[in-house]
Amino acid sequence: MVKSDLIYRILIYRNNLDKFHKIISIYKWEGDDDQIDKVNLSEYTGEFLIYKTQFDIQELKKLAQLKLEYPQKDTKFYREEMGYTTRQLRIIQGYLSELNGEGRNSYYDE
Repeated sequence: MVKSDLIYRILIYRNNLDKFHKIISIYKWEGDDDQIDKVNLSEYTGEFLIYKTQFDIQELKKLAQLKLEYPQKDTKFYREEMGYTTRQLRIIQGYLSELNGEGRNSYYDE
């Protein structure tokens, strides 16, 4: 979960996704054929972004509900209530930034 969030943040940061699509080439070899085929990176990033977005929406809904019930609590409270570990602190911080109308990576840009 921590790694997928880091990858997601890197992909959405500024214009990284477009840059990666332009400069990264990946190839697929089936093993039973001598041919190696070039594959669009977007096939994989698209699937990942859809999955991650759907997951994040569910988590944001849970966090938004907690914030409505307990508006003055700190990040640690929300993290613990959602069952996140200390290692997952950045995920909660990103979600809180989004709920506050800032970007997911807003605290990195400071």
